[in-house]
Amino acid sequence: MKNAILLIWVVVLALAVSSGECRSAPRPIIGAIRWDAWVGPYDTSGVGTKDVGIMVEKALGPHQFHDRIPFFGKETGPDSVEVRELTQDVMDKEIQYAHEGGIDYWAFDWYPDGTGLDIARQLYMTSPIKKLVKYCWLMQNNYPRKNFPTLVDTYFKDPCYLKILNNRPVLYLYGDVYSPEDFDALRDLTRAAGFGDPYVVKCEMGKGGGHTVTAAFDGDMYSYWQASTGAYGGEWLEVDLGVSTTFDKAVVVEPASHTSAYEIRYWDGASWKVAFTGTTIGSSKSPTIVTFPPVTGTKARLVFLAGKKELAINEFQLYDTKGTTSNLVLGRAYAASSTGYHYDALSHYVTGGPRGVMGAPFSAVMKGSEDRWNRDKTFGLNVVPNLSIGADPSPRIVTPPARGGYTASSQEPTPEEAGAHVKQVLHWIDANPGVDPARLVLIYAWNEFDEGGWICPTLFHGADRLNAIRKALDAYEKK
Repeated sequence: MKNAILLIWVVVLALAVSSGECRSAPRPIIGAIRWDAWVGPYDTSGVGTKDVGIMVEKALGPHQFHDRIPFFGKETGPDSVEVRELTQDVMDKEIQYAHEGGIDYWAFDWYPDGTGLDIARQLYMTSPIKKLVKYCWLMQNNYPRKNFPTLVDTYFKDPCYLKILNNRPVLYLYGDVYSPEDFDALRDLTRAAGFGDPYVVKCEMGKGGGHTVTAAFDGDMYSYWQASTGAYGGEWLEVDLGVSTTFDKAVVVEPASHTSAYEIRYWDGASWKVAFTGTTIGSSKSPTIVTFPPVTGTKARLVFLAGKKELAINEFQLYDTKGTTSNLVLGRAYAASSTGYHYDALSHYVTGGPRGVMGAPFSAVMKGSEDRWNRDKTFGLNVVPNLSIGADPSPRIVTPPARGGYTASSQEPTPEEAGAHVKQVLHWIDANPGVDPARLVLIYAWNEFDEGGWICPTLFHGADRLNAIRKALDAYEKK
């Protein structure tokens, strides 16, 4: 009898090990972005979004894109489709699909009530099974500060709203409309409601960096440093060149025309001297390039004398036209008078193929994703790794909707590649302990069918991508 009981316990322990119960950390929390424009001509808001649902349908119309039609859509002709998610039944099926596929939460792109792009959000909120998949918001400059009390009282208090790390509500932000004072106000409201501080994640485009000082010196025209709210004249950016360095040319770029007077200064070992005085600064499409008599110093500063709105700089580059052609500031030490908009973590909305390359292999997306994760962890913030299950906007190129200008695309991933990408991010999180303390993952995307990112089941391929994700997660949990 004792031997039989002992044998039973051996079997129980073996099953516990095989099921992953002995892992030192829980499985990462897997989320997916939702962009819910699949509503046809629905719009009662008066804010000008009524054509979006029609445009995305037209984009999927050409027959070569019918493999992207979601399970709730239909072919209406050889080159036309109807894709409209307007019923509770469809939403409930999506929730079930996501749950079975291992998706723990959705990050809903937030749009105002009545735009049509809010319908899926409303259907989720009224679903009797919404608890199977948690949710959070990904806000894109369109959620008024005055509604912060509603954000806390209506959503943060919902048991289905995603919370991590001692009851902290997760909030993704795509854009920069909130000041540090706004963040303070939201934090105070959230604490008063009995929760931990909001866990605010900056969803970047481009290389990112949370607008820290490094972003102004990284060689990328799209990442940028931003000064504190209300900071105009008197702000500065500084690069420590390490040794006495001669330069006679600068490239300066800002996202918008906020600067009206600036100086480029250099430290000659005893004091700051002026190398150049300028007025306005150009954008990434038309960078400001200035030359001046050669100067030599160990440090250089871009000093803002006057401006309007918050200052931001994409790039401050220095060159020696009579010497090397290299940008002299790369890989140096940097400083700034201030940094605005503070976040808990960095993430990205989407990772495409290499810029300027159309039809890149999906392996390039996988490599680019991991390169970003590794880069993001150098900024001193936490990281929520983003991975893209597809990044081919060909439908929007063939039938351009409201937005376009695409310069990169990748081949669609096979289900096996989708699973491998999930396995890749799980391994990265474990290999970088402490970088993603919330163990959050953000997938692009649940339903960006026209731009190439989707894991929602489709009419002709079923749940093949979701099944591959589920398989990767199951294998992880069995370790």
